[in-house]
Amino acid sequence: MADQPQSIPPTGVAHLATQATHDPGGRHHQAPDTAPRTDQLGGAPGSDPLPFGLSEQPAFRQTFLWRFSRPGVAAAFRLVGDALFDLLNEAGEWGPSNGPPITHGELRAACTDLDHLASYLEEVAAERYNSDLDGTSENLAGEASGWAGRLSRLVLDMRRSLTEAAAALAAETGPDQDSN
Repeated sequence: MADQPQSIPPTGVAHLATQATHDPGGRHHQAPDTAPRTDQLGGAPGSDPLPFGLSEQPAFRQTFLWRFSRPGVAAAFRLVGDALFDLLNEAGEWGPSNGPPITHGELRAACTDLDHLASYLEEVAAERYNSDLDGTSENLAGEASGWAGRLSRLVLDMRRSLTEAAAALAAETGPDQDSN
């Protein structure tokens, strides 16, 4: 007797969008209760908790996702991003094994993301000149320019610290350790 064909789960973005809409948080799993909560990590006591837990790192920026108006599409991207993040974790992909310490790579990646955000905020600020905004929106667009400047200065400060750390690491271990 021939094997009965097994049902094949639906694939494609349409399926993901449908599946993701059933998860209001846009996450397909929760961090284990034993994982440290972000409000227990960094920050001053009593400060606002960080927006994402250690196991919740969005693969797609909200500055990209907010533009999707069709229900479920942004959630589908979040679901795909979660799956990619999980695959990287399961595979132990945490950057080059022969390169600089992981912290250096993480902070360089953060600099790139902050650069993106600063540029995005400058685009929002440019809307004061390119669009007919109401007074409140025009004020917010003006503030966006100031926020972009602060982010750019933060990135310069971070890059300066990374350069100093790379020099210190090279002095300790040799020049090839932090060449990225």
